Amino acid sequence: MEYLNFIVLLQIVFLFFTLFFKNNNFLNKLLAVIILVPAFSFCFNILDILGILSNFFYGILFFLITPIAFLFAPLVFYYVNLMCGRKISLKHPLFITTAMVIGYNLFLLFNFLELDSLSKDHYIKAIVSQELPLPITITTTLFIALQQIYFTIAAYRVYKFQKKVSNIFSTRSNIKIVFTKRFIVLIWILNTTTFIAYAVASVHLVEFVIMPLVLSMIISSIVYYAFEHKAIFNEKTYEIFKKDIKLISQTSLVFQSNIDSDSNLKTVLHAKVIEDFLRESKSYLKLEYTIVDLSKDLGFPHAEVSSVINNELHKNFSKLINDFRVEESKLILKEKFNKINIESIAELSGFKSRASFYRAFKNKMGITPSEYVKQLFS
Repeated sequence: MEYLNFIVLLQIVFLFFTLFFKNNNFLNKLLAVIILVPAFSFCFNILDILGILSNFFYGILFFLITPIAFLFAPLVFYYVNLMCGRKISLKHPLFITTAMVIGYNLFLLFNFLELDSLSKDHYIKAIVSQELPLPITITTTLFIALQQIYFTIAAYRVYKFQKKVSNIFSTRSNIKIVFTKRFIVLIWILNTTTFIAYAVASVHLVEFVIMPLVLSMIISSIVYYAFEHKAIFNEKTYEIFKKDIKLISQTSLVFQSNIDSDSNLKTVLHAKVIEDFLRESKSYLKLEYTIVDLSKDLGFPHAEVSSVINNELHKNFSKLINDFRVEESKLILKEKFNKINIESIAELSGFKSRASFYRAFKNKMGITPSEYVKQLFS
């Protein structure tokens, strides 16, 4: 078991240094710190398995590692909100609740230090034998419950943000929404798995075997998706990210202002006008085309354009643009399928990558571009 924990610890430390020093921006460093937090628990596990801790130092480390573990969920919550363009105050009720629980845990540490040597030994033996004292049971329960609340709220905010992004951008990869969604889903799965494991297995099996295995898979997946979706920012992509977040914020404010000023807004814009314009202008071929650009081209407020797309066409802006791009790609496939590669076809159709092209094509047509070509010339 010590080897398993040691391997996961090395993996965490390596990934921490890789991310923390990967360009100088706050989001990279915050993600690195999130990955580092579990390392303290694995250090404690290794020392515990090796049996080199006296009861006194075991107790001290036990009560000090717990507050560090409590920081994991707030940091994840803070990171996800930043990736969704939201700034969270330190006075947030969840943060205050977490601080109170950490304070209670430190109070238990002081109580432990005041015990005589014999009482300390009995206390530690109870923890090791899984006959947890009531205060420890309370903090453990609060730990799992708070994490589930943090991650569930974060997942809901990602879901709402994804809908907002789809109504503004023609491609979601600009603001890393795919990574953010997978990040919080993986974390949520980790916490749920831990909760179930504690209910059906021994504490030692969970903490020394199940947790290291699950966390190793989760961290590896997070880092893979982070690099795949360029959520590990360099100077250029970080500036693009901030620009996109600013645009989303400004668009939301204007949209809300339009609603507040006229809750019974009667539009003179119709879906056919939008579709005819896109068909004639082919502006959907522009790589970074947004609803703000479309509204300027049409001469209507973007809130009104968005409302017509959603209510009359029953789709969001991203789906509308990608549908036009797919239709364009079908023409290119018919004319040039044996002359240029898939990457070129995707680019000529307005898609940012081969992956986004394949995803949009299959969503609309139900088959891949390759399968479409086979049907076309069979």
